[in-house]
Amino acid sequence: MLKRLVWFGQRLVWFGLSLLILTSFYTAQTSTTNLYWLASIGMPVDSGVVRATLLADWLGMNIHGEVPLSALLGVTLLLAFAVTRVVTIWWVVESRYIYALAGAAGSAVLIFCMPLALSDMELIAGARSLLGKLYLIAAGGVAGYFFGSQLTRQSE
Repeated sequence: MLKRLVWFGQRLVWFGLSLLILTSFYTAQTSTTNLYWLASIGMPVDSGVVRATLLADWLGMNIHGEVPLSALLGVTLLLAFAVTRVVTIWWVVESRYIYALAGAAGSAVLIFCMPLALSDMELIAGARSLLGKLYLIAAGGVAGYFFGSQLTRQSE
């Protein structure tokens, strides 16, 4: 029983760290996009403003929002990783790659379907351009790769 509890706790920690990685990438992309726009219209953007904005946006988007980004991404990763777990029962693939694909696919579904559900309103500023969307999809892949790498490392 204790061994099973430790097994579950490890996966929960890895999932939490994957979520932290993904939310940090999303927040950094959104903040950078907004700061780039401010700099393009002549607003002064120095390193102090960048640091303060990144921290404020991370807290605001993940903790203080109406729908926290961390909750939205957590549900997305949970569904993607659960489907991946079921798929890996029948299809043997190295964990790090299949979970990277799952993270990227989950991120893509979120990025492309959220505007459809909200009357073409893009809530994530970093996903307003094609390059931003690709970056956020790759960020999902990085988070999934981390999770899958931890599973691979433990099984060895």
